[in-house]
Amino acid sequence: MEETSWKPSLHQTFSSFEEFENLLKGYSDKSFTEWVTGNSRKVEAENKVLEARGAPPIDPKFRYKYYTLTCKCGGKDRTGTGKGIRVNQSTFKIGCPAKILMKYEKTLKKLQIYEVNLWHSHPVTPNIKASFPESRRLDNDEEKAVQNLLKAKVKPTMIRNLLGNVTSKKLTSRDIANQRAKMKKEALSGRTEEEKLLDVLQELTDVDPDSNIHIGQDNGGNLEFLFFQTSEMKKNMQKYPSVVIMDTTYKINKNQMPVVVFMVMDGNGSGRVGGYAFVANEIKITLKKVLEALKKSLGEETVEKIKVVVVDKDYSEIGALKAVFPHCRIQLCDFHVSKSFQKKANELHEPKVVLEILTKMRYCTNDQSFQNLVAELKKAASQKMYEYFENNWLKISEGWSLRDRHDCLGNTTSNRLENHNGKIKMIL
Repeated sequence: MEETSWKPSLHQTFSSFEEFENLLKGYSDKSFTEWVTGNSRKVEAENKVLEARGAPPIDPKFRYKYYTLTCKCGGKDRTGTGKGIRVNQSTFKIGCPAKILMKYEKTLKKLQIYEVNLWHSHPVTPNIKASFPESRRLDNDEEKAVQNLLKAKVKPTMIRNLLGNVTSKKLTSRDIANQRAKMKKEALSGRTEEEKLLDVLQELTDVDPDSNIHIGQDNGGNLEFLFFQTSEMKKNMQKYPSVVIMDTTYKINKNQMPVVVFMVMDGNGSGRVGGYAFVANEIKITLKKVLEALKKSLGEETVEKIKVVVVDKDYSEIGALKAVFPHCRIQLCDFHVSKSFQKKANELHEPKVVLEILTKMRYCTNDQSFQNLVAELKKAASQKMYEYFENNWLKISEGWSLRDRHDCLGNTTSNRLENHNGKIKMIL
């Protein structure tokens, strides 16, 4: 094989653009050069002109009417007119004269090189070629590998290390960000995120006609909450309505919208989801609207059977529950009550006996014993501690003391729901 057979030469012809691409790739790899497209005209654009003239079109396999390639370092160095604030900006352009000019010859029905200069005014070495962005670009297999690792929630730093063991390319944070963006674009299939969401909700209702979806908007048309309850979730609450656990979890969607979760307990003591609601905020009026959507979805017959709702000590949740479900008893999660008592006692440096009395109150089973413990606390605790207890806990003692808690079916905490929320985060 002659030396010129592996590199572009003057008057050389090609039966398709793909044939030229293969030659150029082999030449670039052997010569450690990088080429970029310059002034060119595609066949699609030219064919529109030819069609208007009534002339025969050019075969699309040639791709270009005329095509210019220049060295990556070709062109004049661009002298910026800025204030020099972005000091790390640079360019590869140093005026290298290397170029390849090619055009479609109608008589030959081929692409032909009519000008070529393969001399470069700078060194061409493997290291220089490797420094160009084009050399760092991932091929299809590498892109797929990165995307699979991203789907598996592998950290970007680990992805860069893993890929570095199988390829010479040095992956950057920007490369990984580009792959995330590409995955997102492919997932949306040309739709906006809002359109994608509506499509998913429509699919849910198509598959499950008895499901209930409610989208709430504020006066400005912004999403305020999205409540959904599948038919299976609705059956869970209709079958086991006595005790409902309500809790909010965070950081499971990119918009950082809190998610309100409703859960009931079946006859085997296992938790069953009763509904979900993505909310823009956790203020009382928004949660009230969510609870109204839940109430509407369940129907009055099921709602009347709800006796207890277990929540953390969140005043917005409690206020919304009292407004929508006034017949229900609100029970505070014992774990969070204990944690709050301990935090305040430590903050005020209370003696150990104060926490002991508060613990006895939590497990107290009759009103007289509870009142006796209140008197003991008043003597043992500091004035600040007792005022805190009186203002924040004494008036709602039925919500955290064991007195009259025979209707909670053993649900004294929201731990069952917290465990569920942890699994959601693992999946999402």
